[in-house]
Amino acid sequence: MNSIISSENLLDTHEDLPIDTDLTVKPTTCYMCTYDCPTDAYINGDGRIVKVEGQLCRRGRHQTEFQYHPDRLLYPLLRDNGRLHRITWDEALDHIADQLITIRDRYGPESVVFFAGYPKEGWTPLQRLTYAFGSPHYLTECSFCFASTSIASTMNYGSEYQDFLSTGRIRYDGTQCNLMWSTNPGHSAAPNFYHDYLEACRRGMQRIVVDPRRTEAAETAALHLQLRPGTDGALALGMIHILVNEELYDADFVNRWTVGFDELRHLAAQYPPTRVAEITGVPVQQIIAAARLYATSKPAKLQTSPCATTHTTNGVQNHRAITLLPALTGNLDIPGGNMLPDPMVPMKDVSLFHEKKAQLKPRAGEQTFPVWADMYQEGQANALIDQILTEKPYPIKAIIGVGMNLMIWPNTGRVKAAIRKLDFFSVIDYFETVTTDEAQVILPAATWFERSSLVTRPGGFVQLRQPVVEPMGEAWPDWKFILELGKKLGLGDQVWNGDFDTYINDRLKSAELTADQLRQHPAGMRIPVVQRVPKSYEHKGFNTPSGKVEICSSILKAHGFDPLPVYREPAESPISTPELFDTYPLVFTSGGRSKAYTHSQFRQIDNLRKILPEPVVQISPKDADARGIQHGNLVQVTSERGCIQVKADVTDRLPGGVIHLYHGWRDADANALTDGQDLDPISGYPPFKSGLCEVSRV
Repeated sequence: MNSIISSENLLDTHEDLPIDTDLTVKPTTCYMCTYDCPTDAYINGDGRIVKVEGQLCRRGRHQTEFQYHPDRLLYPLLRDNGRLHRITWDEALDHIADQLITIRDRYGPESVVFFAGYPKEGWTPLQRLTYAFGSPHYLTECSFCFASTSIASTMNYGSEYQDFLSTGRIRYDGTQCNLMWSTNPGHSAAPNFYHDYLEACRRGMQRIVVDPRRTEAAETAALHLQLRPGTDGALALGMIHILVNEELYDADFVNRWTVGFDELRHLAAQYPPTRVAEITGVPVQQIIAAARLYATSKPAKLQTSPCATTHTTNGVQNHRAITLLPALTGNLDIPGGNMLPDPMVPMKDVSLFHEKKAQLKPRAGEQTFPVWADMYQEGQANALIDQILTEKPYPIKAIIGVGMNLMIWPNTGRVKAAIRKLDFFSVIDYFETVTTDEAQVILPAATWFERSSLVTRPGGFVQLRQPVVEPMGEAWPDWKFILELGKKLGLGDQVWNGDFDTYINDRLKSAELTADQLRQHPAGMRIPVVQRVPKSYEHKGFNTPSGKVEICSSILKAHGFDPLPVYREPAESPISTPELFDTYPLVFTSGGRSKAYTHSQFRQIDNLRKILPEPVVQISPKDADARGIQHGNLVQVTSERGCIQVKADVTDRLPGGVIHLYHGWRDADANALTDGQDLDPISGYPPFKSGLCEVSRV
């Protein structure tokens, strides 16, 4: 079946550009995603980047197209009577500060929200400014992305293990079996780690893929478990059922290092393969074969998406069930299994959160999602929209957005209505977006080529990335805008008086380094850190309340939730809402990673646009035929919350009854269809990966 979407993987071949011998080469990093891959930038005599080199993906190879795109925002803009006009930075900062002070004096500092999205390099100073201002509302895209998986892993294993399953930085040394749960390394792993994955595949590493879609990883896997979206927890419990019944679990580890195994045994007994097959759509023999292969092919590695499994109304518990598999099978913290990541350079907490916490009003979502509030310093952004619209428990009147993206929220029609209710809204970004469309003040952001930032990697690596070219127009680094705004608000003494080096030196105190020292090593340096050793828990236990792997979570129990990783049907599904299913008979999942884009970013780049040139809905031939839809037809995708028009990608990559939408398209926003009301009660996460819809020809 021909697909509208290119099937090539994330890696790219690059034709060398002619090199002028007078070019200057400067070390930097690529920030087309958050991996900060090392990059050499070649600068000509005019101070222009003409080439980048490094182990880069396709996105990284086309950084310069982003850097020099003619549509970049280059000057501060003020919206007056619906029209934008250019202003100076001083005028912009004065206007923003005046608005915030007026709102603070009338409604209190808690009425102002500070939101950080992409890039993440401005998060720390923005958090400090938030609490210095007196607002409890420091919010980030963590409310939608990876934090829920970290919460689930932390509940099971403790904070050291919060990111031990990350797709992007996994090594495969000695791994005999790789269980890839809702992840596709060719689209999501950093290039060097993807090379490791390909080498492990060539070596003969067995692969099991759990994914509703037949991805490139699934095509070459020994087993592909094509489950109904949102039923991951039931599948995991079904695999645990087999491990227990066939005594394929590591009894010694379980007896010594877990709490709640007997309760788990009782829970898993309720999920025999026949029942799990009915729930998930995965054939019985595949469920049994996957459990046996994973348990008997040691060392085995579990690899999950940073977010996909938690984008349901039972996301935390689903992910907890999945992430128990390494412990149960003896694959935890062993070479070739799921090892702890190498240590990072320690950074001082300069957020002011703990110093100011007692003085702050409740954060957004603090009362609705108490587990989130206890485990995360920031508010839960999914609760923010309700608070703006209802003004309960108190009103929200202004938002300062740094790389903020309205399309990251579910039910974006409702989100836009909330934003329009504000008294003031300002955003800094690279381009005009659906978010800047709603802003009164729009500010131009400097790119990673134009700004300094601390870069750290596992193993003690640290770098102070320097600008390699001057900012275009009047673009500013996010940190400069944040610190200068702090000074305008009269908070200079709390935001390092606007001085970048003072800020960096404050962060580096824990590592006993300075900005000047790092500048002497522009490509970065490694400092001694305590190296991880296998099975470190043997010496110090796990950083959980019990000191063991908590199958029964003390944290959940304390907050009144079921402490076991129970399965609950998605709030909207063929089973839980059969009447709705009669009207919307297709399950939709959204947000699969594209090799062309980082979420909604980079659609301006022509060479990336060739990979996925327009928004599409992937639909099976069976479902397309039943609706008279042919490949390439313009179709309408409709849910209870809205509708969008896209092209049909009729493909056998999806089973019957399931469709997939790539998110991030300005004029075909998948999240206009998603549910923003039924959220995971533990994390507050929305069900991006499990909803109901219908597709029809236009």
